[in-house]
Amino acid sequence: MDKPEYAGAVISVEARGRLGNHMFQFAFGLAAGARLGTDFAMNDELLRPAFRLGPWSSAHRRTGRAARFRATKRLAPLPVVKVDNEADPRVALEALVDGRHYAGFFQSLDFFANVQTDVRAAFEPRAHHVEAFGTRYAELANTRYVCCHVRRTDYERGGWELPVSYYRDCLRLARHDGDQAVVFVGDDLGVVEREFGADPDVRFEQNDEVVDLQLLIHATVVVTSNSSFGWWGSWLGEPGRSIYAPKYWLGFRTRKELPNRVIPVGWTQVEARTDE
Repeated sequence: MDKPEYAGAVISVEARGRLGNHMFQFAFGLAAGARLGTDFAMNDELLRPAFRLGPWSSAHRRTGRAARFRATKRLAPLPVVKVDNEADPRVALEALVDGRHYAGFFQSLDFFANVQTDVRAAFEPRAHHVEAFGTRYAELANTRYVCCHVRRTDYERGGWELPVSYYRDCLRLARHDGDQAVVFVGDDLGVVEREFGADPDVRFEQNDEVVDLQLLIHATVVVTSNSSFGWWGSWLGEPGRSIYAPKYWLGFRTRKELPNRVIPVGWTQVEARTDE
């Protein structure tokens, strides 16, 4: 059953970056709409093929939201509010105003803590992605395994790629019982394959994004990179499982957490050594 339409003007959220970034922006939109008693509009061309998106994606709600957004945009363009990566999410939420266009990455659980159940429901993969995962990984999903996410490629330009020693250090902690398989997923596995490829219990997998996301979601333990995709693969899994994340996230070289409050309470923060 759809949620009732809200009476307020539609706020707008800028959609930027890759799939994981759009997920944070969508989650912020849900939270902002709930706080303000309104709905939100954003470009969902990356999200809609991947996820069900809950009641937000219903035809009736999409039509009403689009009509109100177009009317608002025609009569008076929405003022733009930029939220940068160093902003305190709690302060930003207190300053929310209806009828605004919000631009930012919103990479913190604190931006959507009030709608966590709705966010989890929205990011349920579509049936064909679930079927693809089950066809290939049903046996693995019924075992205990560690999933490591790797992000390099474009990160190398910004100096944000994690050293291989980070994964070695995390796996010493994550494989404490010694019998768990390890699965690496990511955009560039060459470096970790050279480091860990001789281990018969380690495998390297590359699929479409939503199948790889499910490998992270169904893992017993996750070692995440400092990417939004890895963050979501960690958070969307069973609450309370072990998650290892790089201390300071993108700011591991300067030892200053970036974005602000990006690592949720309960995740184990492992310092990425920069002496390699």
